[in-house]
Amino acid sequence: MLPSSDDGVQWLEDMILHGQAPEHFLSRKPSQSSSHPSIDKDPEFHGAILRTNRQIYSEASSLLYTECTLVVEPGDIFCLGERVTGPRRFGVPSERVWRHNPLHGLGTTGENGVVTYDTPPMRGKLDPHVFARFQKISFDASFGYDHTQFMEIWMRDDNTVNPSDAVSLKDAFRESPVIQNFVKLMSCLPKIVSLEIELEVEIMCNCNAMAQMPDDSDDESEELEEQVDKIMDVANERATELFLDSNTCEPLLQLTNVSQFDFKFGFDHREENERYTPLPRHLKLFSDMKKVIEGNFTEKMASLV
Repeated sequence: MLPSSDDGVQWLEDMILHGQAPEHFLSRKPSQSSSHPSIDKDPEFHGAILRTNRQIYSEASSLLYTECTLVVEPGDIFCLGERVTGPRRFGVPSERVWRHNPLHGLGTTGENGVVTYDTPPMRGKLDPHVFARFQKISFDASFGYDHTQFMEIWMRDDNTVNPSDAVSLKDAFRESPVIQNFVKLMSCLPKIVSLEIELEVEIMCNCNAMAQMPDDSDDESEELEEQVDKIMDVANERATELFLDSNTCEPLLQLTNVSQFDFKFGFDHREENERYTPLPRHLKLFSDMKKVIEGNFTEKMASLV
């Protein structure tokens, strides 16, 4: 039997057997995420097997940390830094994820194998040193309406954002440390075999069509409602584009520990006739980021030879 001091195993039992993972989701399939705080209970994967004996623990835990994908959500990052204040503040922190702040270190391992921290405890269950064992990460960068509740834009009739709102929104994104802290978090991991980011920003908007909405329910109002729904989808697309155009993602280029990197839009949930067509400049941005980040890893590995 493994010693009870192995809190990594204890964490796995809590997370897998009891479903106590507030914001994380383990999967054998990359790019899989959950809209609810849960953990994927794969019928073929049972955390209790890790306590059978040392050999099984060694083999099974190795499979867990190298083959399963850990999904990180925006709230998991917002809770790590100082909260941004102001009339257009961006982001809502998750309160019950981390046991200690990983940006302050991965703890100290004592002679008895117990990892201790000299930082104030947080309210979650995930220890930073356990998190650092995972090699496949998916950042479900879906900034929903809860994260943008203090933001609003005006959509013009040509499906563009009012210029002053666009400037204000990009400024709000730049002021947010979410990507910087995400990079710091990823840098805590010795090696990331695969890092995938899916980006989508949802935002409240106003437009002329909304002002024309009648109070009564009739065919005309249903048609206007469909038009407004489409405008809201376009507003989300424009907000996501502005996130990229604000250069908020530049800190990602500092990553040196990522073997495979992929960045894409998170609009795949839409119907076929509502699919989003990325702008060429953003496709080039994704390609350039992939080249730089994977190149950083190659150079780092070459320098260690």
